[in-house]
Amino acid sequence: MEELFNTLKINYRRIKLNDDITGYLTNANKDKILICVEVTSIEELTTITNFIPQNSKKIAEVLDQDRDKEVVDNKIPISRFLWDMYLVGFHKITETGPFDPIKVSDIQRDRFVARKIIIEYTSYEELLEEFRKTIFPHTELDMCLEKIEKVNSEMISEIIKDVDINEKEHIESVDIFDFLDEIAKALEKGD
Repeated sequence: MEELFNTLKINYRRIKLNDDITGYLTNANKDKILICVEVTSIEELTTITNFIPQNSKKIAEVLDQDRDKEVVDNKIPISRFLWDMYLVGFHKITETGPFDPIKVSDIQRDRFVARKIIIEYTSYEELLEEFRKTIFPHTELDMCLEKIEKVNSEMISEIIKDVDINEKEHIESVDIFDFLDEIAKALEKGD
């Protein structure tokens, strides 16, 4: 798991939730508190959820703003409840087989203490990709935007030269949408 955080350049802190459970705590994107654990059964996430309130002081320490580090009665300050807290369970399918999808859905819908996410994977590359898509969906959008930026104006000019919208005296919004649809189709053919 440390390799995952290092690859994504995410600061993290290893914490012991109890004698048997070690997790990785991070303040990802400055708006999400993630507690990441490796699990072999779906029930482990429920057990771990029960340890989160007991470890609120450890969780609060990872936060980067001094005013939010103040812990009163071992509880996370109210300002932190506005943040999203996620319990992310990593499950390597090759070790125990995939979890029952119905149980996964049930646990992910349960938002007691934290939102729960289960990432099942077979290889490190798959884990990296699924983690990036699930926790940082904006990176996928950024990659798509980079692809779009690579399309130069000459290519666009070549594509739209056959699209004739100038025949009409009055252009309506429907015409513009039709025009954009034709450009999109032409771009798809270009890939």
